Amino acid sequence: MLFTGYQRGAYYPTHHFEHVIDSLVDKIKSAGSTVLLNHEVTTFTEMGGAIGGVSGRNIQNDESFEFRAKPVVCNMDPQRAASMIGLPKFGKKQRQRLNYDYSASNFMVYCTLCDIDLTELGFGCWNTFHSGDTDLNRSFRRMYDDFDYSNPSFAITTPGLMAKGVNDRPQGEQIVEILTVANYAHFKSLKQQGRSLKLP
Repeated sequence: MLFTGYQRGAYYPTHHFEHVIDSLVDKIKSAGSTVLLNHEVTTFTEMGGAIGGVSGRNIQNDESFEFRAKPVVCNMDPQRAASMIGLPKFGKKQRQRLNYDYSASNFMVYCTLCDIDLTELGFGCWNTFHSGDTDLNRSFRRMYDDFDYSNPSFAITTPGLMAKGVNDRPQGEQIVEILTVANYAHFKSLKQQGRSLKLP
């Protein structure tokens, strides 16, 4: 469905995704708050039957931290947060809502090309799609479930050609991103076995 949605148009933020994130961070800071990077939340603190804070560690220097607040807003993975808090502490309805399958993982390649004009190769302010099958779901199942990449489906995007009026790359460089579906557990298993996926 994500690929189908993208095929309807060249959806891309005017000034790159970085601008979106920077704008959110600026808004948080302008309200007098602080954005802390590299801080991993490991525990939710309960106070009076509700979550009243978090604790964890700074992953750069391994220093611990603790913050208390009311309310605590959590924007991490709901299943992971619920398991950290303790799933039995949630009501039946909430537990049912947390019982969902994760979406398929993907594989993304970021490429920087030098001294190549992508517009001369037919790229522009749009996404390019290739499907190895007329049925995209069947193609994805073949790659994700059967690990068969003999006729892959993938998307190519050229962010430098989509963000109008923004040129934040060194002269002569272009960015190409290639995206396809990939079963994380399968590739993790291959890595642990010291094996690689052989492509045709």
